[in-house]
Amino acid sequence: MLLAQISDLHLDGSDRARDRTSRVMDHLRSLPRPVDALLVTGDIADHAAETLAWIDATLGALPDGVPALIAFHHPLADATMLQEPERLAALLDAHPRVVAVLTGHAHTAAAATFAGRPLIVGPAVTWTLRLPWEGDRPADRDQPPGLAFHVLGEDRRLTTHFRVVL
Repeated sequence: MLLAQISDLHLDGSDRARDRTSRVMDHLRSLPRPVDALLVTGDIADHAAETLAWIDATLGALPDGVPALIAFHHPLADATMLQEPERLAALLDAHPRVVAVLTGHAHTAAAATFAGRPLIVGPAVTWTLRLPWEGDRPADRDQPPGLAFHVLGEDRRLTTHFRVVL
């Protein structure tokens, strides 16, 4: 299965945001093999308890043997965004079908682990975060928009490729 992930579009009505998003969507449409699904990891809601209950019920309703990915906007490694990480860790422990957790928000591609699962942070469409060793200004608006391609194999192996759209 081939999934494309885009994040942090910041569609604020500006030409810049619209143009960058259009470039990414045009790139996706031009692929010789279309993606199976497009994940947009953006701010939708902040209802932690209800969200975890919904995820638990949804995962529990899946047929045996079906792998799953969980996608959020805020990176789980960001302690200010996940108030009770142990609750999500317990949920993941209860559902071994979850192969990985995908997020956005950080405006930079990254990989880590959470609760023994890969945690993949997709790059942003709108601008790139400069890391502390890359300079004093946090927002690099000159970097091209980015996206992630996640390939989930039949063996439940997840491989992620990051691309920029020139």
